[in-house]
Amino acid sequence: MGAGVALGSTSTDYKQGNISIGTATDVAIVGEGLFILSQSASDFSSGSAKVYSRAGRFQQDSSNKYMVDTFGRKVYGYKLDESGNRVSDDLVPIETHGSTDVGFTEEGVFVRNFDKSQDDPTFKRIPMYQLALTTFENKQGLILVSGSAYKSTAASGEQLAPGVAGSTIGTDGSAYGDILPKSLESSNVDVARVALDMNLLNRSYAATQAVIDDITKILQNLISKLT
Repeated sequence: MGAGVALGSTSTDYKQGNISIGTATDVAIVGEGLFILSQSASDFSSGSAKVYSRAGRFQQDSSNKYMVDTFGRKVYGYKLDESGNRVSDDLVPIETHGSTDVGFTEEGVFVRNFDKSQDDPTFKRIPMYQLALTTFENKQGLILVSGSAYKSTAASGEQLAPGVAGSTIGTDGSAYGDILPKSLESSNVDVARVALDMNLLNRSYAATQAVIDDITKILQNLISKLT
């Protein structure tokens, strides 16, 4: 997914990007969903503003209390019990509970004992949270903000009910998509196309500036004759 530039407008290409290998706390969406993040690193209280992103490069914060994106924004999900069952339908920031051995598994389930379970089969991965996904009626109405995230607007329409990987959207049978663990989705910006568009913009600017310069010279000549 990436931004596309066009003369007179800016649009976002939401087509699926290429998937590459990531770390234990990286995830990629294959489908229509968007991750839900706090708008800022400091304000993540209940009812606080949210932003939305496809960028799944997540990590523990400096205090190893919350999972955040590279801009420190909290990542939202649903709390699970140790059997993997959802405790409630409340969206909450994903916490590490002090564990350093954490990671995401299939369907975006956040677990502890992520690496230890691979080295020692007596340790089991313990579910803690599941990543939440959402989308909007008109994603082209979302506004790009800093850090590869988007903010809702009146043009984006209603936010669809948050769900998880595989959740059905509406009544047409489509879904938010799958979440791939240890993966990252790359931007699908066409660099050559963007360079061409920028070249066209520069030419248009130069042509407009030339017209302005000509008009300025004509006006100066008229003023000099009248004075």
